[in-house]
Amino acid sequence: MMVRRIPAAAALAAAVILGLAAAPARAERATLDHAGRTLTGDLVRSPGTRLADGVVLLVPGGRGHADGRLMTGLQDQLKARGFNSLAVTPLPGREGQAGRRGCDGVHRHTHWQTVDAVGAWVAWLRERGARRITLLGDGRAAAQVTWYALRGGKAADAVARLILLSPMTWQFDGAAKRYRERYGSRLGPLLARARRRVGAGKGDSVLDGVGFLGCDAARVTARAFLSYYGADPRKDTPTLLADIDRPTLIVRGLRAPDSGRRMARLPDDGPGSPFTVKTLRPRHGFGPGLLRGLGRTIELFLIR
Repeated sequence: MMVRRIPAAAALAAAVILGLAAAPARAERATLDHAGRTLTGDLVRSPGTRLADGVVLLVPGGRGHADGRLMTGLQDQLKARGFNSLAVTPLPGREGQAGRRGCDGVHRHTHWQTVDAVGAWVAWLRERGARRITLLGDGRAAAQVTWYALRGGKAADAVARLILLSPMTWQFDGAAKRYRERYGSRLGPLLARARRRVGAGKGDSVLDGVGFLGCDAARVTARAFLSYYGADPRKDTPTLLADIDRPTLIVRGLRAPDSGRRMARLPDDGPGSPFTVKTLRPRHGFGPGLLRGLGRTIELFLIR
């Protein structure tokens, strides 16, 4: 059993499980100074538990943040079901503020900085008594938490399980096609320009007006652009999972792209496999029904 589960107060549990809670009950805002930046997170404790009983560390993908609808909804569900959780914002907003990073300003953050931030939060939890930590990553963050678990490092031995929501798959041809469909530009020439600058020691120079993580005309350093869009098998979750032996829950179907050959490359579950694979089909986005189903799926995985 991953954590010692203590029932929450009946009124709160009923409200959350029925999807009636208007906002997550916040126990405390967590801050972490890491690599010259202030990162933030929301720590929600289930009544009657300690951090030593276990914590789910939730990491949103892309430019997402701890206060997004999916993260807060999951924290409500976890609290009602007896689990502690910490939802983090892996990238600081402007001037270190919490919240989703906007499209303005110069984007200097890299794919790998989130991996390092996950390690810093795991160490933060360990210092506060957590010994059994479950990493939950959404989208791109699924690949990032999986790579952290494989890479290891300080406090990584505390990571007992992984939960991967719509995990990112990455192959260059598919990425280039999606990039052109989304932004109307060819990815190859942009990557070539970024590589030349990084190779010349100018990784901090800025590419102006390029598509980047949902921003149509962003200002991005060459190093940042290359880290997110350059070919690297460490960004492909199915490739990483070939070496994972921790119990891992894979949830497919949460987003429209979760279909066809991309998701078919993810592993199947079965006797002796560390993987549990579930498919959920949202009808109306991340509404109460989906959150209840996802919360129940995670609960059953954690108590096995």
